[in-house]
Amino acid sequence: MKRKTVSLCMIARNEEASIGQAIKSALAVVDEIIVGDTGSDDNTRLIAEGYGAKVIDVPWDDDFAAARNSVLDEASCDWVLILDADERLQPVRPVEFQKMLAEDAVSGYKVNVVEMSETGQEKTDVQTRVYRNHPYVRYCYPIHETIDVALENWSAARELDVAPSRLRVVHASADHGRATVRIERNRRLLRDACREYPYEPYFAYCLASESLSRLDGEVLPAPGLAISTAQMAKAWHIVEGMSANAVMDLSYGPHLAGLLSACYIAVGQTQKALDTVWSGLEIFPDSTYLLFRRAVAIAQHLERGDDHGLTCVTVASLRKLAEKDLGDCLASAPKDTRDVDERWRWLLPHRYLASLRLLDQDIDGALVHYTRSLELDQRYSHGWSGKAECVRRAGEDRRALGYYLRAVTLDDRNLDAWLRGGEILEILGFTDNARSWRRRARELFPEHPAFQSGRPWLDDLVLSVMEPTS
Repeated sequence: MKRKTVSLCMIARNEEASIGQAIKSALAVVDEIIVGDTGSDDNTRLIAEGYGAKVIDVPWDDDFAAARNSVLDEASCDWVLILDADERLQPVRPVEFQKMLAEDAVSGYKVNVVEMSETGQEKTDVQTRVYRNHPYVRYCYPIHETIDVALENWSAARELDVAPSRLRVVHASADHGRATVRIERNRRLLRDACREYPYEPYFAYCLASESLSRLDGEVLPAPGLAISTAQMAKAWHIVEGMSANAVMDLSYGPHLAGLLSACYIAVGQTQKALDTVWSGLEIFPDSTYLLFRRAVAIAQHLERGDDHGLTCVTVASLRKLAEKDLGDCLASAPKDTRDVDERWRWLLPHRYLASLRLLDQDIDGALVHYTRSLELDQRYSHGWSGKAECVRRAGEDRRALGYYLRAVTLDDRNLDAWLRGGEILEILGFTDNARSWRRRARELFPEHPAFQSGRPWLDDLVLSVMEPTS
């Protein structure tokens, strides 16, 4: 077996604190290192050269694809490995790595890019980071750049495949200051891309995704929701008008439909949420993720009392369908996964199965699912607020209040906990605290339908309780 050579390709700017470890993590499997410096004024170049890297100056023109392609132009090996300067390739035996590269029918490999959340959970994104070096295989898109479009087209013409792998790359979490700068930069570049490519749904989808505030896949009615929903709806409208062959290439399509559905739920338009998911399943019928989003839309539609006009048979059919969808999600979850991005498979279905039980006043059945969710993750905020709702319905208001307090302490983005906890405070006579909780809800979620209706019903409700009765 002839040994394959590998070029490590990176772009960097002011990464003196991390670039050395990034290069060091791959030294055992690469033959050359090419670093494109986009304007560092620290020791990034010196450190990279100390590890044997060839450092080239790459003019920065707000285009990540162009920068990466400039580095690829300098690569001379058979294969390319892509790392960012704040990443580490997890140890892999060189002989095993060479076996991967020797597969004649494979043009590239998907790699698990792992980022640790603040709670210690893994957030994994699967990306193509290892692929054959060819001048036709280049990145596209100025932001959220991808090699997949060119690589898959090049591979199809040669009957090659992009295969999964066990390779892992760990991404170091950026400090708050750098993360904020990156988010603002990404939004600016995405806005520019939306203007330059008005009929490309990818950029509108990415921009909306960057701007949304979310908790466990649930979109929150935080500032900017209306704008993001409009951007997402525009992107989905473009997708719906695309040809069947073009749609097949949209790996993000199911997530776009599901996220738009979640946006509609956040603004109280549950029928639109259902319509969007049904439309998504017509285009992407094999998407388990869309089955989950359909179940959520059904549960929210029925929970909010939006089933008026539906027959009892229709309501029962919807509930049965939602339960089946959620069961399918649980069945599809790998037994050993605790991936935060896969929570819709192994954790979140318990929440919505519980809410369906509560629709039937089956408190014990709901409590089973909420308890199971907390067994899976003791820090699951919605598990605690769901448990609070169960004990509240059983008449234990003070115990419920303790659970709601734990829910907002674990994650203050739990809207249900703020609103329902405020109701409990009011019932127990703690009117000042109730007012404080509802004020906090209004601050966090100003685009909640209740706050957009022109009727400040939450404050009015508190005031009515405080007024003396005649």
